[in-house]
Amino acid sequence: MSSRLLRYHEYQKTQRNRTGQGENGGKVVLTRKQRLRARDLFAQEGINIVASDIIALDRALPDFRSDQCRTKVYPKDLPTASVIIIYYNEAWSPILRTVHSVINRSPPMYLEEVILVDDSSTRPELAEPLHSYVRVTWPDGIVKLVHTPKRLGLIGARLAGAEAATGEVLVFLDAHCETTDGWLEPLLSRMRESRTAVVCPTVDAITDDKLRYVPSPAVFVGGFSWSLHFKWHQLSAYAAGMTSTVLLASSSPVMPGGLFAVDRRYFFEIGGYDPGMEIWGGENLELSFRVRYSSNLHYYAASLSA
Repeated sequence: MSSRLLRYHEYQKTQRNRTGQGENGGKVVLTRKQRLRARDLFAQEGINIVASDIIALDRALPDFRSDQCRTKVYPKDLPTASVIIIYYNEAWSPILRTVHSVINRSPPMYLEEVILVDDSSTRPELAEPLHSYVRVTWPDGIVKLVHTPKRLGLIGARLAGAEAATGEVLVFLDAHCETTDGWLEPLLSRMRESRTAVVCPTVDAITDDKLRYVPSPAVFVGGFSWSLHFKWHQLSAYAAGMTSTVLLASSSPVMPGGLFAVDRRYFFEIGGYDPGMEIWGGENLELSFRVRYSSNLHYYAASLSA
């Protein structure tokens, strides 16, 4: 048995017994001094970075899947995935917690690689210290680091990650996510059925103050306003009930930009991202419209938190 498979099974076996701040998706309790420091850093980091640094990088998360989802058996011949994570001057602990969660909760036979794309960050800890951590923690090379020669912006960096990928499926994730048990198989299963499907997971939440994991209260799909701003829309009770009963994906008008799976060849066949878009906010709609006209866009009940 490979070291990766041993590590995966060991984590699956022991994660439910873990205790400590933030374990099993719990909140972090700070001292008054820590709260004051967290408040000072919040504007810079966008989250409670003091709490994030306290939580283990490989913390356990609860499993809120239904019995149907938890016991579903997927085909063995699922395609392999390259998980692409983009960052620019993001904090150390959220990036690495994202990577740990992907590796710990993805069956090794389906995870081809995790590609970390550094879009010319200037934070010192994201240079050699991060390289060293990756080499020591994952010596098998499952995590690959890509550095852009200059600041490309979000879309250019995602394209750089896609071009470096070798897996059959590209899975784009933000750099401050945590995947939950069973997150990858439903996405790959839908891709196995149709290589022209683009699949998005259910997105739960991590509170930005205490980093508590909060499951989604309902089934949502992506939509947009007349001003072309992305919006979440709750499925009707009937549609949500049908989806949960038969474990089907829900058709969605559009998708969020940074959380989806797509066949690697198909992604480039439809033109990939528009390289003229440098920041987030429109790329998801533009790509969604192209996908809608040529194939299928689906949401699947495979959870990750962001």
